[in-house]
Amino acid sequence: MSNPDPTVTNLSLTLGSLGTYNATVTTWEMVADVTMAAQGFTFPTGRWLVTLVIAGFPADKAPVSVVSQQDITLGSPGTITVPAETFYHLRDFTQARSVQVQLTVSKRSGSLWVPFASTGANNGIVALPAAAAGTVPPFGAASEQVFGPLTNFQNYPIGYLQGAHAAIKAAGGTITRNDTQWMQLCPTSAAFDATIQAAYDAYFTSCATNGLKAIVYLCPIISSPAWAATSGVRGNPPASWSDYSTFVSNFLARWGTNIAAVAMINEPNLYGSIPNGTAALDAPTYVGLLQHTYSAVKAASPTMPVLAGSLSLCDTTYLASLYAQAGFKGNYDAIDIHPYSVDFFQTPPIAHDPSIAQSAANAMVDILPGLMAVHKMMRDNSEGTVPIWVVECGWNAGVSGAGKTYNAYDVSEAQQAAFTAYALRALARLGYVNVANFYAARDTSPNAYLSPNSWGWSDYWGNRQKPVVAALAAAKAAP
Repeated sequence: MSNPDPTVTNLSLTLGSLGTYNATVTTWEMVADVTMAAQGFTFPTGRWLVTLVIAGFPADKAPVSVVSQQDITLGSPGTITVPAETFYHLRDFTQARSVQVQLTVSKRSGSLWVPFASTGANNGIVALPAAAAGTVPPFGAASEQVFGPLTNFQNYPIGYLQGAHAAIKAAGGTITRNDTQWMQLCPTSAAFDATIQAAYDAYFTSCATNGLKAIVYLCPIISSPAWAATSGVRGNPPASWSDYSTFVSNFLARWGTNIAAVAMINEPNLYGSIPNGTAALDAPTYVGLLQHTYSAVKAASPTMPVLAGSLSLCDTTYLASLYAQAGFKGNYDAIDIHPYSVDFFQTPPIAHDPSIAQSAANAMVDILPGLMAVHKMMRDNSEGTVPIWVVECGWNAGVSGAGKTYNAYDVSEAQQAAFTAYALRALARLGYVNVANFYAARDTSPNAYLSPNSWGWSDYWGNRQKPVVAALAAAKAAP
């Protein structure tokens, strides 16, 4: 799915008697991408507060987002430089009609800040494309963007997942995800265990029956069997990469027609994703593993997409460390991101509505601004045309109660439905997100009071579809 045609506007913002401030605003549909060069202004002696913001316009239709703010004291007349900035503004689909870039300067007088200069109430306004004003963005064509949730099956009877697969189909989804265990399929040798192979056959048959393809994680570490692992320790890298290549080749030969893409390690930027880890997987090690995985997959199935990243949240810091490695680029077909509108850095974590953009500082835990920041980094690394696959995101529709640790983590089933449908449409409208895969197809516990176990589109047994299924079906059917 290609980006809608952008509109580029060059602004020269009048800033009182101080001069002008220049900005370039690129807008398309729901997003404003604002780029500003560093610029200095001469100020008299005093204490100054210089604030740069971008906001929805009219101002009462969307919150002001502070891009930068400086509190600087000058002992003598001097220059204050407004730093170079790039900022992404998510437009509220049903309210804001324009965006406005503003620069304000205040001088400290006693205990008060007194306005000194600004760009003015009606300066720096950029209209969003008229065709998009006031509308909820339509869902992309099925050939351009596909969606569905995760359906791991290792710990659950296949009957439960058949119901979950039916829920995905009812929602209009065409994709799912499975985290494959090499040690489970090949516990003692390269040959597949007959019982586990039969379970995978049933899983992929259920996928095919419901018109689904799976994104599979074929991890060369963590799930490596002891017989193939370095030093004979399960979870270590393979002692011989030919053993891993054989596993990948055999897996894709048997089930490749039911597979949408191959990913490698789930959330390597989290220490909990690595056995006995106390820190994220370091970038050089990750890139080395990615190169082996890419080679193994392409040797077995040259057209099979390979996903890199699989990052928890929109972690541009870790992504930057990967781009810094010479062998990273060229060993994947898309970047896999797991964004959530849940602030996991709070205790307890706090979920929020994806239609209400958080501050720029919170972009990492906000789906849409976070993905915009990821895509900006990709563009900066000459990969603006490489698609993003969202392979995990969602909301926990749990039951809050007295004494429960994670009440703020929970949303209602109605909120889960509204948030997920909104996110799906918004991701489709971004233009560079080709796949949206949610967590998860079914609850991981029959007890909704426990958190976090109620992310599913259906209940634990796969019998009851939650409101999110109908909401997604309606979102996809909408013009």
